[in-house]
Amino acid sequence: MAELLLVRHGQATPFEADTDRLSPLGQAQARRVGQWLAAEGLTPTHVVHGPLIRQRHTAELAAQAAGVLWPLPSADPRLAEYDGEGLMRVLAPLLAAQDPGVAAWLAQLRQPLPPQSGSGPFRACWKRWPRVGSPGL
Repeated sequence: MAELLLVRHGQATPFEADTDRLSPLGQAQARRVGQWLAAEGLTPTHVVHGPLIRQRHTAELAAQAAGVLWPLPSADPRLAEYDGEGLMRVLAPLLAAQDPGVAAWLAQLRQPLPPQSGSGPFRACWKRWPRVGSPGL
């Protein structure tokens, strides 16, 4: 039976000018994926990544860390990341028109943020993001 395994690239470099590269944590995450696949006895027959550098680098690091020969990765432009914010601007109103739950959620999002909000809480959450070796990773 064939299996399809999808892996998102490791953590990029948030809050920096060049976000199309892996952070040190993202590099460790990519290596951990390769190690986990090897430990599970899984060796891919095909490795395909998107056109971004961080996508390619994730595939390369995972393959190196696996310790077994993987096929050469190939780029597929259809795996490019999408503009999530742009998609939400278009799709959210359409979904809200069909689902009262989505409409209520959007109404909450449109409420002004308290003065202490902003990038501070986001950065605090980002710093607590799961680290390599934590349960579930």
